Amino acid sequence: MQRRLISGHSPFEPVAGFSRAVLVGSTVHVAGTAPIPPDGSPTPEGAYEQARLCLAIIAEALGRAGSSVEDVVRTRMFITDAAHWGDVSRADLQAGPVLAWAYLAVFGSVIGFSAYAWLLHHAPISRVVTHQYVNPLVAIGLGALFLGERPAPATLVGAAVILAAVVVTLRSEAGTAVPTTEPAAGVPPGTPADRSA
Repeated sequence: MQRRLISGHSPFEPVAGFSRAVLVGSTVHVAGTAPIPPDGSPTPEGAYEQARLCLAIIAEALGRAGSSVEDVVRTRMFITDAAHWGDVSRADLQAGPVLAWAYLAVFGSVIGFSAYAWLLHHAPISRVVTHQYVNPLVAIGLGALFLGERPAPATLVGAAVILAAVVVTLRSEAGTAVPTTEPAAGVPPGTPADRSA
């Protein structure tokens, strides 16, 4: 398996014998990072500034490994005083995740649920159900369009199967539609004389 060492600027690397990051296959392992400025200037005093510097050092190492902070699946931070937690967590707040949350809140919840509720009143239930299957396909398409994501072959096959199932459902429903008749004049809906109920 491919293994590549990515050195940083820390003076402790040659002493302790570690690398800023190690690329093993397609996984990047980043070493513990202290707030040591690359230009040799003093360490920032505030917890927020120190955390921002650590994250910037990590982001630079990830970039050299062909990755980015968007690919990070877990971070672990150590602080000397729990009172600093708010500043440290604020430093880790990024625009990408915030925008993703806003998108899910607006489009995934408000607009998505509103569209679902509207369909319940204006479409057959079999067509409403297809709404749930199409949502993941929309997410895949948006990821490929705006984030440059490349769906795996298995994902594409699954998407094709879902689309085919939706098309079959809609066509079979259109071919088996049952005509309805208007209720007789003066007869309340739901009575035996009302054949459309």
